[in-house]
Amino acid sequence: MQQHLFNLKRRLINIHETQHIHAPSQPQSRPRRTAFFKLSLGLLGFAVALAVSPANAQPTSTLIVVEDCAVRFAEEIRVPAVEAGRVVEVKVKLNDTVAAGHSIARQDDAAALLRRRAAVWQQTAAREETSDEVDLDYAKALYAEAVAQRDADKGIYQKGGGSLRTVRQSELGVERARLEIARAEKALRLAQIQYELRSAELSAIDDQLERLQIKSPIAGVILSIERRAGEWIKEGETIATVARMDQLRIDAFLSAQQLPQQQAVGSPVSVVWQNAGQTHQLSGVIDSVDPQILTGQRYRLHATIDNKRLGNSWLLLPGTEVEMRVHPPQRGR
Repeated sequence: MQQHLFNLKRRLINIHETQHIHAPSQPQSRPRRTAFFKLSLGLLGFAVALAVSPANAQPTSTLIVVEDCAVRFAEEIRVPAVEAGRVVEVKVKLNDTVAAGHSIARQDDAAALLRRRAAVWQQTAAREETSDEVDLDYAKALYAEAVAQRDADKGIYQKGGGSLRTVRQSELGVERARLEIARAEKALRLAQIQYELRSAELSAIDDQLERLQIKSPIAGVILSIERRAGEWIKEGETIATVARMDQLRIDAFLSAQQLPQQQAVGSPVSVVWQNAGQTHQLSGVIDSVDPQILTGQRYRLHATIDNKRLGNSWLLLPGTEVEMRVHPPQRGR
């Protein structure tokens, strides 16, 4: 559009020059043509200026450079002992890389293993009780015999033989046999409950044995080892410290005039630094800001950076001096 306006302006100038050369001398009409030409030329100049003015330019984002920032671990976990006891084995060394769930150490589990052995036998015995139906079968046989005896006594009594007392004793025998069946069925139900209890006890011991295997909750690097094999440790005391390396945290201070606090969260960032004569860069995003304004209308922000592997090490290490570049959201006027 700008080129089209410039071409139109040039064409008007050419027309004016041609008319000035070839037109006959008319003193009265010449001032009017000159005034009209100047007016047209002024309007075209205004249109060209408007087309190239900053208000019609595309909005651009302003890069904010932050030099005073600190690189820290995104996660740093002190792995504790689950109960008081002796540390039997430490399975890692300082600066080892571990995966989430990797075994770091083992606490004394000898007593728990003995309890587990006893619990297994108790569970086995309880399971046998649940499948033992001998008492129930015997009670059912007694019931069948008692019913047959009662029927026989009733038949004799109805024919005029025997006595009413004999019939009543037979009825009592049937009721006794029925109660024996109920008792045997209840014993089987109690045996099933006992089996579930033994199974729960065994599960609790297995859970304790699993917890005595101290494992890393995250993937990272062993920063410190606080206990050695054979040392005593209290419940909750730190055995080792693990730090995450695939993500790092950048803490920095930014002026509210450069970027309003409410617009900072979600803004992409990049960190740049020099190492061995080479320039490196990683990307991330601002994920939180502190809910307070400090001296000089500054606030503290926190950004998460995705780190990369570099052979057996990592590209960016905590403590490295870096320059952070904040890319605010693009906004037009």
